[in-house]
Order: sequence, then C-alpha cells, then structure tokens
Amino acid sequence: MSFSDESSDTEEYTMDESENQDMSADILTDIDKKIIIKYLKDDRAHRTHITGLNLFFEDEKEEKQIAKNIQKKLSTGYYYHSDKKSHSYNGDHRIKINNILIKDYNLPKDKINVH
Repeated sequence: MSFSDESSDTEEYTMDESENQDMSADILTDIDKKIIIKYLKDDRAHRTHITGLNLFFEDEKEEKQIAKNIQKKLSTGYYYHSDKKSHSYNGDHRIKINNILIKDYNLPKDKINVH
C-alpha cells in the first residue's frame, strides 16, 4: 500500500499489484466455488463424476475421506482422477450424492450443480 502526495490536499490510495490480485482471487473463489455432479455414459460404463470437492475441503486427505464415505453409503465402485481432481462412482447416483453432500456435510444447495 502506498499513498502518493501531490501538490493538492487530497491523498490518493493505490494498491500494490499483489494486494489487488489477492483481493480479486478471494472474491472470485467465493463466487465460483461450485461442486459439479455429472452423469456420463462411456460405451458400457455408466459413471457419476464429481468435481469441485477440493474447493470446499482444502485438505486433500479430508476430501478423499469424504469421497470414500460417499462410496460406502452408495455401495458402489469408486475411482479418483488425480489429474482432473474429480471422483467417479459406478452408476447414476446424482440425486443421492447431492442429498449426502447437503445433509451430511452441510454444503449449500446453490453451490451444487447437478447435470
């Protein structure tokens, strides 16, 4: 932060570039935080994919533990895609996963998109 003094009586406030980036990143992450639940068919495989859990659960271990708990409640196969940071479950479980995230983990409904 710096204040620049000019010949006038008013002081002008200017932000450092790093402060400006930090503020805009915080604002964007709060707005853009969404969990996306999709159902995809690949030939014979039918899978439900979840992306965005890492935005709500900062710790990777906690995120994976939540995904494993969802797997146990669904009684289905599970796979973690580390490159995409997404979780896949065998079968169509969009509604069930949505309900689990809202009831058990207190995530807001408006932050979960089901496709």
